[in-house]
Formats: sequence, structure tokens, C-alpha cells
Amino acid sequence: MMAYTTYAEVLAITGTALPQATVEAIIALSDLEVDSVCARAGVTASPTDPAIRTAGVNLAVAAVLTRYRMDGTKESSTLEWQDRTNVDAAIATYRKQAYDALETYTNQNKSAFYCEVANL
Repeated sequence: MMAYTTYAEVLAITGTALPQATVEAIIALSDLEVDSVCARAGVTASPTDPAIRTAGVNLAVAAVLTRYRMDGTKESSTLEWQDRTNVDAAIATYRKQAYDALETYTNQNKSAFYCEVANL
């Protein structure tokens, strides 16, 4: 299986200090989630499709932020001047963007499949 996103992409978005091996494990889990959604819809994820890549990177970023929430690196929200990000809201936004992309992809590919079958 080819990854839908890369360590470099996740690093560019998050600036994470997590070890590369940890980020790559998070990416692998995010890829499994993409594959699971596609499988439930009866389609195969294409690693070069922009919607799949968008979903993969958004799920990976959400997972990095979740990791930070779980290990205490980032609180749900903070009033510190350096970081006023509501992490829970950021996680929800990244996950929504991922699932919106997956919905678009699965709907387009299911339609293509049904059109091909109908034309047989």
C-alpha cells in the first residue's frame, strides 16, 4: 500500500517535534482509516487522487493533534499568549475536511462504477 501523505507534508503543516517513526505510524493509521471508509463505500482509494491525498493528510494532522491532547503536550484550549488554538476544534475541523473529501471521492467513484456496470 502506498501512503496517501508523507512525513514531510505532516511536518510542514504541524511543525511537529514527534519522531519521524511516530509520525509515519500515525500516517499509516490514517491511511487505514481512508481505506476503511472507501471499502465501506465499495471503492478503492487511489493514492494519486487529490481527494484521497487531502483526506490522508487531514486525518494525519488530526491524529498528531490528538496525540498531543493525549500526552498533555497541548491542552484542549489555552489562554497562553503563545498558543490560543482550541485543539479540539482544530481536530474536528481537520477530520471534517477529511471526511468531506472522502465523501466526494466515494460518491464520484461509486457513480463511475455504476455507470460502467449499466453500460455492460
